[in-house]
Amino acid sequence: ARLRFERLLDAPLNTVWQYLVDPDLRARWFMGGPTDPRVGGGYGLTMDHDRLSDAPVPMPERYRQYVGHSWQERITRCEPPHVLAF
Repeated sequence: ARLRFERLLDAPLNTVWQYLVDPDLRARWFMGGPTDPRVGGGYGLTMDHDRLSDAPVPMPERYRQYVGHSWQERITRCEPPHVLAF
């Protein structure tokens, strides 16, 4: 199975890369988690709705069950700053 997740971000390429590989930055727009940015390295994902915005935003009820849910993916392709696949 394959899931392709694309976002258009209005920022320089290196800034976008940092947001992909830095867990604290990534947590501000997607999901943070421990990251080892190399092929074979881990890519942690933790659902934390409250970190997705600087202002309080109500969580949709359908996502409440996932709060705190974490898992680890394996990086399969890493070509900074152009490609990160896991």
